[in-house]
Amino acid sequence: MKFDKIKPGVLFRTPWGKERLFYKIPDPQPWEDAGPCHACGTIAVWNARAVETDQLVHFCRDEEVVPVKVGQ
Repeated sequence: MKFDKIKPGVLFRTPWGKERLFYKIPDPQPWEDAGPCHACGTIAVWNARAVETDQLVHFCRDEEVVPVKVGQ
């Protein structure tokens, strides 16, 4: 599933990093003093958080993610 199709608050992981969980945040934070994302070219924002570390991360809109059901 594409990242932009995930609703805020939904847990997900990446196809290559199955041990790390993330969730999409409802209020994306702008990158300070940063240009566009090198991968997707859009004005990038921190749009997700890592569950384990609570660190803000960026996912490109078209990036593939795997939704995780609670209790899975």
